[in-house]
Amino acid sequence: MRYVWELSEEDEVAVDSPALFGKRTVLLNGTTIGPLRPRQPQSFTLSDGRSAEATWIRPFAGSAYPKLVIDGDLAIMTTEWTNRSCDRCKGAVRPFDRHCDACGHELPTAQDQEAVRLVGQARGTIKWLGVLFALSGVLFYLVQLGATETALAGLEGMPSDTVLDPIEGQVYTVAELRSLIQWESWGILVVNLGLAVTMAGLFFWAKRSAFAAIVTAAAVYAAVIVTNGIIDPATIPQGFLIKGIVILFLARGIKSELHLRARSG
Repeated sequence: MRYVWELSEEDEVAVDSPALFGKRTVLLNGTTIGPLRPRQPQSFTLSDGRSAEATWIRPFAGSAYPKLVIDGDLAIMTTEWTNRSCDRCKGAVRPFDRHCDACGHELPTAQDQEAVRLVGQARGTIKWLGVLFALSGVLFYLVQLGATETALAGLEGMPSDTVLDPIEGQVYTVAELRSLIQWESWGILVVNLGLAVTMAGLFFWAKRSAFAAIVTAAAVYAAVIVTNGIIDPATIPQGFLIKGIVILFLARGIKSELHLRARSG
């Protein structure tokens, strides 16, 4: 894959990243500057004298990507730049323009571009949360079915009005316990499918109101973790890494959306 930055009429920087094997290389105006390795920035000078530094970023969560800094400012990546026209007057603009030549409107910065990417990443996290809830609901339901059949078999032949010995301090009749056992497996499925539908709705809502949708998704996910922890403390450390990644993506999405909202006024 090739990542490209159009920096001026004279200068274009590119990073070639092979799909599987091979070295990542930095090119300036088609000429190879050198290799690009993780945690080893590649520094060089543009034709207009500005200093440049390319870095290959490997985040804690998410895909690796290159970053280019020019005189201390993050550069806009042309291959991810979608504002081909001015937001105000719709006049043609270039990736390296700071203002529209036609109306003088301030154009999005590289920080804005990064914020848009992180908001999109958070929205994708909401989608995968929905998929995860749906799959886990079906899986837990199937696992619970075996235990349900075993428990119901133990009550077979007993009169429905028979009062059983207390279970965890609660007294049940046979009919009540049968109903509780049957609902336990269905309840897991219903709750998880309900959460999956909620996340699907938030995913589509995020197209119109990203901030509200991401905040709501984060609140729902946090509530699920806390509720499960109260019901069964053993669930707290389970899936710790996945929980951390989900929270990280949603938190970055919220922070990035706040940045975009502040910039737009």
